[in-house]
Amino acid sequence: MKIEGGATIWARQTIDSEIFYNKPDKWFKIWFYLVAKANHTDNKRFKEGSCFLKYDWIMNATGANKNEVDHCIRWLKSATMIATQKATRGFIVNVLKYPDFQNLQNYKSDGNGETKAKQKRNKSDTINKNVKNGKNDKNKPNTCVAGNSSATREVFDYWISKLGHTKAKFTRDRKGKISARLKEGFSIDELKRAIDGCVASSYHMGDNDDGKVYDNINLIFRNAEKIESFWGYLKQKEQNYDKLTTRYSNR
Repeated sequence: MKIEGGATIWARQTIDSEIFYNKPDKWFKIWFYLVAKANHTDNKRFKEGSCFLKYDWIMNATGANKNEVDHCIRWLKSATMIATQKATRGFIVNVLKYPDFQNLQNYKSDGNGETKAKQKRNKSDTINKNVKNGKNDKNKPNTCVAGNSSATREVFDYWISKLGHTKAKFTRDRKGKISARLKEGFSIDELKRAIDGCVASSYHMGDNDDGKVYDNINLIFRNAEKIESFWGYLKQKEQNYDKLTTRYSNR
């Protein structure tokens, strides 16, 4: 029997990968779609492992909304699983190391019939990126499902400790904002980093024309873009500190 459309290869270790095990369900659907759409051979327009896509196509195929697609794409890029390039009316996606993982000769069976990859795995692997073994469990990022009340409470308590809102109530609205961001795939540590970014921003700490402090938890976790903007404030502060340290160490 011949099956039209060809096929893609998925290693069994995929079920232990970060995107399969710890990220929102829609993220793996998006990842699966990208791999399935990638060219299996070079052609005049695209190399093997790359293809042209639009957000609308991904959304229609996976049922994900634009924010989910955008956040997933950003994470896949940061995890060095894909690279993207802007194009007219869309973008080009390159699934990194696609030829390696789609070559059956790179897999072998052991005595138990298990499938293993020949090449050594490391943190830069793509399809099985971030596969964890027992020795690496201690290095796992602090991630929790959105419905876990202890996760939302941990983030809320961290906000209190960093910004001094000791009388703040854990309201449904605040809990909902934290839970929504966790559901989008942000880890606890990433949300804490956004809080740190708010602290690092002199503008949000009151150095503005109105002299007001803008540190409301609903502001910090308004959406994915807001969180990433606060990461930017923290990164800038860290870079300034590194420059200052280097300057004094060179004296």
